[in-house]
Amino acid sequence: MPWYRSFRYYQNQPGLTTLTEIEVEHLVELAKNRREDALWVIPLLWNIALWIVVMVPVIWLALMMQRAGMPGTAWTVSAPGAKVIVALAACVMIVVSAEFWIWIRRLLIMRSIQFLINKATCPVCDFDLHGLRVADDAMVRCPECGEVILLKEHGLTRRDLSLEEAFIPPLPVSPLWHMDDGANARKEGKAPDRQASRTTEKPAQAAKGRSPASSGN
Repeated sequence: MPWYRSFRYYQNQPGLTTLTEIEVEHLVELAKNRREDALWVIPLLWNIALWIVVMVPVIWLALMMQRAGMPGTAWTVSAPGAKVIVALAACVMIVVSAEFWIWIRRLLIMRSIQFLINKATCPVCDFDLHGLRVADDAMVRCPECGEVILLKEHGLTRRDLSLEEAFIPPLPVSPLWHMDDGANARKEGKAPDRQASRTTEKPAQAAKGRSPASSGN
């Protein structure tokens, strides 16, 4: 299903609009590896709860409608009619369950991507913790929900919460970017300066071209 595996949904999310499809695909794969079995266990549990909440009342109402009122009244539903009601509700629930499954799965992946890009967030409400004052015992309190966060338990440091030196995990680069200047730039965290490389090559070529003339003199 191409529409199910499309990364366009993630590319349109805040914070990912400037990334290429290859970078987004890499982040999605990292998020899937981080979640592992939770990507199908959690949606399955939510769908089971949804079916119980919706279908149990529908079946109960269908059974009650067969017994309610006197035969021949508008409130009486025959047994085949009750089965039709339950069958229609089940068909609607199948479609809703599929959409619900995809929505929960994408939500879990997006939460993991946000953690990979910026782990300095509250584990309860995802509030950005950058710029907050860290107490002497290496803890910080979320101003949004009041959660007390111990930096060591969540793999954070004071530097992660600093606005000037916040650590952001490096994003993946295109596999086609394999030139030497690209590799050096990736180590330094900046794009390769190809214009500079061309300007340095021109004097060298010019000097090489003048060398025969100088030797002739």
